[in-house]
Amino acid sequence: MLEALLLGVALPGLVGLAAALACARGHDGRIALPLAVGFGVFAALVALVGWPAMPPVQATERIGWFSCAVAFLTIGNRVAAPSARGVVRCLPPLLGAASVLGVQRLAHPDAIVLSGLGAAAATFVLRAGVERVARDREGPSGPFVLAATATAVAVALALTGSALLAQLAGAVAAAIGFAAVLTWMRPHRRLSENGASVGAAILGALGFAGVLYGETPVATALLLAVAPWLGVAAATTRTSLRAAGVAAAAATLAFAGAVIAIRP
Repeated sequence: MLEALLLGVALPGLVGLAAALACARGHDGRIALPLAVGFGVFAALVALVGWPAMPPVQATERIGWFSCAVAFLTIGNRVAAPSARGVVRCLPPLLGAASVLGVQRLAHPDAIVLSGLGAAAATFVLRAGVERVARDREGPSGPFVLAATATAVAVALALTGSALLAQLAGAVAAAIGFAAVLTWMRPHRRLSENGASVGAAILGALGFAGVLYGETPVATALLLAVAPWLGVAAATTRTSLRAAGVAAAAATLAFAGAVIAIRP
């Protein structure tokens, strides 16, 4: 069990290291980071429970395949026709909710299926927050906020009985961890927000799965989607790029920690 847990962190960490090394060679991470996050989560799932079935049966299997698909969607949006980019941008949150629900539920719409639209909306809010801080501030603010949000989601899921989902959320943090280290060492590097986009889509799906199949309160999941915006606000209060990253992560974690503690 311990070996599987370590692999669940080590494999996405190694994938993230490869992406960080690519970024260190001068790339902005627009391809490397989304692949690192998406395939890092998939690698963690394989290490923890084995290769997911195809077609997938369990929600975690569907989320595993979704994590790969969303990486390619995010990268492909750069080469899509301008008129199609808005549509492609809308797909990850919707597909994330659909991957949690599964084909059988989607074939028979009911109140639970409609809740998927709410989950997709929350993912849009989450994604906008982590993208905003990654786009607006150079240095570690973007990776720090994504890692802090992923850690908070992992803790919330673990405390509400969704251990595997929590480990996959932790894999998002592990995959982006080396990019965070790189931007701390080179604070004037600006990395693409593509990695944040993929991470947010996966975290949104994991949070929805925790609500639907676990015991994660709906209010907790919704409030955690707002947490990155505290990081956005905090990052603007510091002129030093490293200080901005620390402040952004601290604000995100403080708000998320309060939400988890209260369990609204």
